Amino acid sequence: MISRYNDFLRVLFEVHSPRTLRKVLEDLPRSIGGIPIPKKLLEELLIFEYIVDVFEKIRDKGKTPVLILDELQKIGDLKIDGELIYELFNFFVSLTKQRYLAHVFRVTSDSLFLEKIYRSVVLHGRADFLLVDDFNCPTTEEFSRKHGFSNDEIEITWYYLGGKPVYLIEAIKNRSNLRQFRERLLRMRIRQILGALEGKIPKLFKLFKDRIRYSYRRA
Repeated sequence: MISRYNDFLRVLFEVHSPRTLRKVLEDLPRSIGGIPIPKKLLEELLIFEYIVDVFEKIRDKGKTPVLILDELQKIGDLKIDGELIYELFNFFVSLTKQRYLAHVFRVTSDSLFLEKIYRSVVLHGRADFLLVDDFNCPTTEEFSRKHGFSNDEIEITWYYLGGKPVYLIEAIKNRSNLRQFRERLLRMRIRQILGALEGKIPKLFKLFKDRIRYSYRRA
């Protein structure tokens, strides 16, 4: 969970003493998960300038850095003299479109967050949107067949699991008892739907008790 700036810095950087930092930079980009940063600089919060410096060192070694930030919606509402997300995305544009220092990927499954980013940060023409969606039927069939599924198994898989990659991987693991696996998922999904029906959905249906049409207005 990220609720303050220090939380964001903690997940983005690995703190090293200045004495060991030179060795870490020599080993780039093989030896680290986060970007190495000296503790003193972390305290001074000269973050963006430091990332540029590190990426320039990587480029000087003949390599192109690839920066991937997952679950970025967690800092969507964090404010540091304005919204951090706004400054961060402008910095990413600077890295990629102006300095040509790195490739930057921002990954999220939160569609509302994506809408907010495109509306507030104005990324049109400055970034590409890559949709990573469920497989369609032909792709699911091709994927399943490559893993040795028969026509009958492919039909079962598509009918019950659709093209969701995480379920397809589980289907491969459970191929020996595929029918039992699909029944287990079906029962789980039914429980989820019944849980929703017992919650907010009945309240929505009550709106239509005495009328067949209800006006809708975006909040």
